[in-house]
Amino acid sequence: RRRIVTQLLTESLLVALGGGALGLLAAAWLNGLVQTIHLPLPVPVALDLSLDLRVVLFTVLVTLITGAVLGLAPALQATRPSLVPALKDQGGTAFAGRSRVRSIFVVTQVALVLPLLVLALLFGSSVARSAAIDPGFGARDGLILTTDWGLNGWDSERGHLFQRTLAEQVRALPGVTAAGLTETLPLSLSGNRSGVTVEGYVPKPSEDMEVGRVGVGPGYFEALDLPVLTGRSFTAADRNDAPGVAIVSAAFAARYWPNQSALGRRLSFRGDAGPWVTIVGVAGDVAYGQPGEAPRPFFYVPLEQVSRHETTLLIRSHGDPLQLAGQVKAIVRQLDPAFPIEHFGSLNESLALALLPARVGRLAVGAFGVLGMLLASLGVYGVVAYGVTQRRREIGIRLALGAASGAVVSLAIREGMRLVTIGIGVGMLLALAAGIVARRVLFGLAPVEPAALLGGPVLFLAVALVATWIPARRAAGTDPMIAMRAD
Repeated sequence: RRRIVTQLLTESLLVALGGGALGLLAAAWLNGLVQTIHLPLPVPVALDLSLDLRVVLFTVLVTLITGAVLGLAPALQATRPSLVPALKDQGGTAFAGRSRVRSIFVVTQVALVLPLLVLALLFGSSVARSAAIDPGFGARDGLILTTDWGLNGWDSERGHLFQRTLAEQVRALPGVTAAGLTETLPLSLSGNRSGVTVEGYVPKPSEDMEVGRVGVGPGYFEALDLPVLTGRSFTAADRNDAPGVAIVSAAFAARYWPNQSALGRRLSFRGDAGPWVTIVGVAGDVAYGQPGEAPRPFFYVPLEQVSRHETTLLIRSHGDPLQLAGQVKAIVRQLDPAFPIEHFGSLNESLALALLPARVGRLAVGAFGVLGMLLASLGVYGVVAYGVTQRRREIGIRLALGAASGAVVSLAIREGMRLVTIGIGVGMLLALAAGIVARRVLFGLAPVEPAALLGGPVLFLAVALVATWIPARRAAGTDPMIAMRAD
């Protein structure tokens, strides 16, 4: 028995090592493919996915453990058949227990793979819908320039002068329609929250009085194509030494002054004692966190009145704004030849950053889902092919007695699809649970997504049907005489 177990275990390890070697080759090929993917990040990020010695040793170790564990159990079982059926040449009965184990493995594979397919469809649906959601502003392209005068050690007076001069000279460039500074761009996955005190408003018990705050300069609303619904926008006169003013979003106005005008009201974001700022305008709602989020209260203050040293200049023009990159850089170098530029790029890249988690999730989950579906389909194929081999004599007798080849194909397909159907039933429960969790981190999804919940099972059924049809078709072509003599 020890010699037989050793032989079977050796075969299992050789198969496992062959799979590990192919996996390393596939990883080396995919590494080059991943390096060509450009991520919309503010700074370049290089992913080091090279196959060093640690990765190779880890792969070999996992391969050996997998081959030993998954090969030892069937090897021990294979050397303990029931002797009476074996001596009577009833091999099919002797191996019935192993067939049940294989069937359980196939059902488990299908049940675990289906949630991955559903999640991949959910991620894809979320990305597609988010691209069609109105974020609240009209700008879709533009040039963004991020600078930080604090890196030069300047004081506020010199830093504000640099910001004003840079924005004014950029606006004077031919073709520029609008340019404005901001501390936070919409959909940038960042932003400030500030506690506010609204004059005349009594907060409810345990009410959250923290809202979003954005410091912006003159021309920002025009550059973003964000409408100012009532009142005015900020001007060059709204400086650090001028009276404090603010522009609130429509959601802010509706929350604190429903059915009333917000103009002339006062609020403080530095405590109950003030200083107080006067509301001079109401702007439209904008999604600063992620696309499709519910409108949240925001208020805007002049950039110089919050003294932000790291800012982003948003530039819009009649033509392609990226063609202005050289002229904008020349203005920065003219103001200060040694001034550091943190980021220079397009607004589209910045907006795409909000969709990056969903896109990466769709790619990763989709890749694992497709790989898992292929592996599960191979498992279904193996079980059906093994079952056909075990019943070869029975199939030969059926054909000899006049059974149609279509009936034999149908019999084999039903056996394989029965396992797939059971696995899909279990997997649907897991997929529903996974969908509930996914809706907490994705956006634009309905409480139940029929396309995703039905698309995954339908796709798997189609692939599994092919996997069962191949060995079933081969069984139907069996020569009855050869089949009956096979045992």
